[in-house]
Amino acid sequence: MLLPHPVFRSEELRRVRDAQCLFASSAPPLIWTYNGRGALFQVLLANRLATARSIVLAPSFHCPTVVDPILASGCAPEYYEVGADLDYDLDSLTARLGPRVSAVIAIQYFGWRRDLAPLRSQCERHGVLLIEDCCHSFLRDAPLRLAGGEGHVAVFSPWKLAPCVTAGVIKLNHVTWHPRPPRPLPFGDQLDVLRTLASEWLSYSSVPAAMLGRAVLRRPLIQGLTQSPDELLPKSPESDREGGAPPIVYPFIARTAESRAALASRWVLKRANLEWICASRRRNYDQLFAQLRFNEAMQPLTGPLPSDVCPWALALRIPARARIDFRLRRAGVPLFTFGETLHESLSRGGTPPDLVQRAKLLADSSMCLPVHQQLSSTEIEWMADKVNAMLGSGSGWHRSSP
Repeated sequence: MLLPHPVFRSEELRRVRDAQCLFASSAPPLIWTYNGRGALFQVLLANRLATARSIVLAPSFHCPTVVDPILASGCAPEYYEVGADLDYDLDSLTARLGPRVSAVIAIQYFGWRRDLAPLRSQCERHGVLLIEDCCHSFLRDAPLRLAGGEGHVAVFSPWKLAPCVTAGVIKLNHVTWHPRPPRPLPFGDQLDVLRTLASEWLSYSSVPAAMLGRAVLRRPLIQGLTQSPDELLPKSPESDREGGAPPIVYPFIARTAESRAALASRWVLKRANLEWICASRRRNYDQLFAQLRFNEAMQPLTGPLPSDVCPWALALRIPARARIDFRLRRAGVPLFTFGETLHESLSRGGTPPDLVQRAKLLADSSMCLPVHQQLSSTEIEWMADKVNAMLGSGSGWHRSSP
């Protein structure tokens, strides 16, 4: 069974001395948080306290996990439009910058870098914080480095690239204040992360110790030791019902949002082979992009791979996605979505109806195919064949497809 995201396998770790650790060598120093939502929450809270402003401009195409921290920090979201090319209009966004605006969140979708220098210049004129949301990909290539150098602050969610279960990072670039130090993560949460890593290692690693552990843990009396806690992992979507799978929900939990990253997650990230992760993802993306047969029923939302991008996924625009995604899942394609469910506040609070309609159209038609480092060339080819069999002719939906 192919997985949509990488899992922890110890054979992929490198020894710390084998390569420079980007997290250890970063300047300015990084602030570790429990997850990306926590990183965004802590930045927004610190900025609100420093500026006494309460409006945060957020992109119309988003995941609710971007908006929940805004509300939790005591701010109110207002939305600017993101076009079908996943970019924003500088003039219309600049016109929204006023004395009540605290921050602008700019998402670097799927790891593609948008030039934020002009927007940052405008934000500085109005005393507004520009938050570069690099939660889709925390890496840049050629040379390998951390992303997030254009906003005043950048936030990361490393688990999307590296199998650390959960973690968040704040990178302070051009600010005079610092968020308050995150609280120590409670012991129970530390243990939950460790249990989940152990579960993934026992389930997927090919080292002899893990294989032996799998055999032992098949015994009913101890199977419960390797079950992941519900709070850590999203609920798996149903894969066999027509009309699309229910969206995955990542709840905002105040206790962990205020906390540091788990020690086990940090240990994994500081030993992850980031160079191999980036190179493998780029190779898989290029192969999948070349093998998909794009047409009116399936168009790329992310185009050919730029030289500096470490991709989270290959994003597609599929007008009939709600009628097709469940069939692809049933066939074993490990697709996932971003922005499938927009935050309910988008439809309230005076957001222009045409902006809401275009955001929903983009959300309803987007779909992601994984390109992570644990997929082989053969598996990428298989996935492309499955998608092409259903969408590659341009008809949009074949009832005879598996």
